[in-house]
Amino acid sequence: MPRKESAFAVTADMEIYIPLEGVIDISKEMDRLNKQLKNVSSDLDAKNKKLSNRNFMEKADPEVVEEQKRLKEELSFKLEKIERARKLLEG
Repeated sequence: MPRKESAFAVTADMEIYIPLEGVIDISKEMDRLNKQLKNVSSDLDAKNKKLSNRNFMEKADPEVVEEQKRLKEELSFKLEKIERARKLLEG
């Protein structure tokens, strides 16, 4: 179970927590997570816009549309995990 003051990383398949109490600067870790959150949110917004674009959906190859949907799901997963890590660090 993840706990407060842990470093956090996420991939498409897993999330990794490393207890770092007394080892790292928690405020720097929060800054890193906030930057990641901003980037993932921006990427997710772009995927949502693309997938809600009727022109794209009608003209793109089905494989491309499916890939965009898969990437959107991956980004949603990452966003959820980053938000969870932030909450853990906040206490």
